[in-house]
Amino acid sequence: MLLGIRAVIRKDITITWRNPSLLFLSIIVPVVFVLLYSLITQVSATNPVVIAQQSQGQYSQHLVKILTEMSSVDGPYFIIKTTDPEKAHQQYDSGKAAAIIVIPKSFDDDIKLGSQPEVNLFVHNINSDATKNFQLRLSHATYLFQKEFSPDRLIKINETYSRFPQDVSMKIYISIGLLMFAVVYSSMVNTGILISREWEERTSKEIVLTSIGFLPFVLGKWITAFVQTIISVILVLGIMTVTLDFPLLKMNPILWLWIVILFLFGGSIGTALGVWLRKSMPIITFSAAIGIFLYLICGNESSIRGFAYNGPVEILWRMATVIPVSYVVENMRRTFLEAGSAYEFKGLIYILGLAALFGLSSAYRLKKKLSYSQGQ
Repeated sequence: MLLGIRAVIRKDITITWRNPSLLFLSIIVPVVFVLLYSLITQVSATNPVVIAQQSQGQYSQHLVKILTEMSSVDGPYFIIKTTDPEKAHQQYDSGKAAAIIVIPKSFDDDIKLGSQPEVNLFVHNINSDATKNFQLRLSHATYLFQKEFSPDRLIKINETYSRFPQDVSMKIYISIGLLMFAVVYSSMVNTGILISREWEERTSKEIVLTSIGFLPFVLGKWITAFVQTIISVILVLGIMTVTLDFPLLKMNPILWLWIVILFLFGGSIGTALGVWLRKSMPIITFSAAIGIFLYLICGNESSIRGFAYNGPVEILWRMATVIPVSYVVENMRRTFLEAGSAYEFKGLIYILGLAALFGLSSAYRLKKKLSYSQGQ
């Protein structure tokens, strides 16, 4: 029996060594997910922030020291990028900083005179979780300051939201990213498998012999994939309505327009995968890896933006800024949060251009492959 087990193991290892493609397919998805998720989650322990220190007295200096030194077991609460008022406002206004803490000129004088001191917190309120972190950590810093210097004087914190009129629900923020993932992943898998099936079932020869050309073949596959993708999207919307309180009844035609655009993008990638790979298993694997990448990076681009001050996280954020899916996700969020607001259509042009590029290259590859191989 042991000899039989050893023979089976030796055979499987030999086959894997000679053709490691299946091993590669089995590890690519967890590697992509773990790598990206581990990079993104570690930044949540520390919030980069800028301070406009307009007062230079001993009290304001000590408050800055407290803000700098506060920490937990996971790391410091804040990374202070600058305390220069002019640089701080420039970084905040340009979106390079997610929040700015303003220590007014009157801060030290108010404490000396026995008046109530104030600090101002301005936040790009991209989601309620990020806003809450800034609020709680600044409140803790003022508590530590009051405990040492002015226990009988509460420091007033004035909060202002700069991105949206009201704070953004974390559930809405997550839901839009998940919706994007569902559309892109489903469209890639559905389109890719429908095309690759022609080779797996050895029916692609009929495409070569037909006199109507390749266009009906491609359009037929895309229409079928679109119907299947819409079914997946409807199921996902139903789940999010129950689990994340997704406002299904507030969906307007503009949001469905973005969904169609995401389908065109995902469908073009799926077409390319189907034409080049011609096997269902690698298509599903690569689609999962691409979908996870787009969700973690493009679906959370606005969150990563505030933490992109150095290292791998900044590299990921810069990658997200050149992938047009990030713009589409932000536009989808604006559909809920800013009625009648102006949309960023630069991403729309880019994503349609990429979809056309993938589609044309796939059509060329499909025509060339089928013509020279007689559909095999």
